[in-house]
Amino acid sequence: MTGSATEGPTVLTLSGVLDPDGSARLLERVRRLIDGGCRHLVLNLGGVTFCDSSGISALLRARAKAAEADSRVRLSTPSPALRRALALTGMTWVFQDSVDQ
Repeated sequence: MTGSATEGPTVLTLSGVLDPDGSARLLERVRRLIDGGCRHLVLNLGGVTFCDSSGISALLRARAKAAEADSRVRLSTPSPALRRALALTGMTWVFQDSVDQ
């Protein structure tokens, strides 16, 4: 997981698996960024090779955490594995307004 901030949104690039361990790391990073004042977070998900239900849950929880802080989370270039996981769980609609192709 790498992150970068410029004048615009903060971009957090994820790669590998979003399983229980990866999801916990993602949520901790999101929490620190939002608690630190990030108001627009982009999750670059092009490198995600596997996503289970804990990964979907982490994305939903990240979105909720951002909303609580009047921030927003946007998904960028979700990998085929992530798109498949979102479709299988019926969660595609939750992120449809916040996905960059």
